[in-house]
Amino acid sequence: MKENRLDLVLVPVALSVVIGYHLWLLHTIIHHPTRTVVGLIAIARKRWAAAIMADPEKNAILAVQTLRNNIMASTVLATTAITLVSLISVFMGATTNSSPLTSASMLIYGNKTHLLSSVKYFAISLCFISAFVCNVQAIRYYAHTSFLLGIPSFKNSLHEEEKGKEEEGNEGHKSNEFVEYVSMGLNRGSHFWLLGLRAFYLSFTLFPVV
Repeated sequence: MKENRLDLVLVPVALSVVIGYHLWLLHTIIHHPTRTVVGLIAIARKRWAAAIMADPEKNAILAVQTLRNNIMASTVLATTAITLVSLISVFMGATTNSSPLTSASMLIYGNKTHLLSSVKYFAISLCFISAFVCNVQAIRYYAHTSFLLGIPSFKNSLHEEEKGKEEEGNEGHKSNEFVEYVSMGLNRGSHFWLLGLRAFYLSFTLFPVV
């Protein structure tokens, strides 16, 4: 097979493997969450949120520090991603009128034309843009959850004593629904952070072919 046609075979094969793996992972997380690390950690985060909200006055500092660390990690990744997108855009503009031998290294095996090089740079930029968007969404969910974690999930004992057993059961049901909602927001933020991190991983595999 000719060197300039290798990209037409190797790139689709690599993308098919990556997409197939993530489809299998998504199916397993949805139907068999305990068989994956992602599913187990999601269950652990749900229990952690319930424990924090059971006594927010005692656990407020722990909750704030944990979410602050997650927000800082997402902020660093989002800043890195948008910075790399800007650098790649500048590099593409600077090498538009250069020869193929200067824009692509002689050590690169594959198609070195301007068109394919532009497509590869665009694919890397798309990975970083996706990482930026996912990390911004993660920050959004973490910030929203940080307010909700400080709300107690149970009523005061004096207030509960004034209610009947049926009303107490309704309050407990509503409390469980609220904990579910808070844990769902926490898990969504973590899942967006994971998607952003995997977008970085995918971009690293594209650098050798640029």
